[in-house]
Amino acid sequence: MNAQITPQFLRLEDAIAYSGIRRSTLFLLLKKKSIKSHAVGTIRLIDRESLDGFIRSQPQGPIARGGNKRKQEVAK
Repeated sequence: MNAQITPQFLRLEDAIAYSGIRRSTLFLLLKKKSIKSHAVGTIRLIDRESLDGFIRSQPQGPIARGGNKRKQEVAK
């Protein structure tokens, strides 16, 4: 029997791969306590259910692709 185990907590790199959220955005969400995490020694473990809940709470719709405003101004 090959039962797949879904972890309750994810390391940072695993949370990035799992969610598709950029590293800098994930750090910001952790700092703002929008996503729960736990420190175990020097490792930060991110609560997968909290991450899923945050993603589900975001409005659905087309993704705004404005890009970096500064780069757009320089290009003009």
